[in-house]
Amino acid sequence: MLVRAGRPQGSPRRGAEFYSGKKAHPAFIVDNLQTLVTQLELAGYRTVEDEPLQGYHRRFVNDPFGNRIELMEQIAAEPPAP
Repeated sequence: MLVRAGRPQGSPRRGAEFYSGKKAHPAFIVDNLQTLVTQLELAGYRTVEDEPLQGYHRRFVNDPFGNRIELMEQIAAEPPAP
């Protein structure tokens, strides 16, 4: 979605050559990833776990246009041992 001056302007890739993003994708840092995943799945969106990334829990979901979106939650750092 293209946004200008705070207003949605539609997809920047319109027309016959449209293709959904598979590798290059936005990633959003979220709080409480599991709650968001539950809400997405209840709304009919399928979420997928991928390979672990150090320091983060993460899932992927496709938007209604087929674009891949990454959702990430930082894992709380454990306090150092005494």
